[in-house]
Amino acid sequence: MNVKKGIVAIAIFTFLFIGAWVIHEQTKREYGESQLENQHQFQIQTINSPETPEKPKVYPKFKPREYIRIEH
Repeated sequence: MNVKKGIVAIAIFTFLFIGAWVIHEQTKREYGESQLENQHQFQIQTINSPETPEKPKVYPKFKPREYIRIEH
């Protein structure tokens, strides 16, 4: 009986952990200077096209003791 409960608990934990990891990867944001550092590693080629893709929004680093930021 306890082995069965343990297996179910491990399965639930694994399911929740993988789900949280997938959601985290889908909602990842770039903060601070990390995007500027990556620009030096790659050569950027511009293409003339009628549709200009949106640039990713870069958020400033969090200040000390700033745990959340509300955007208007």
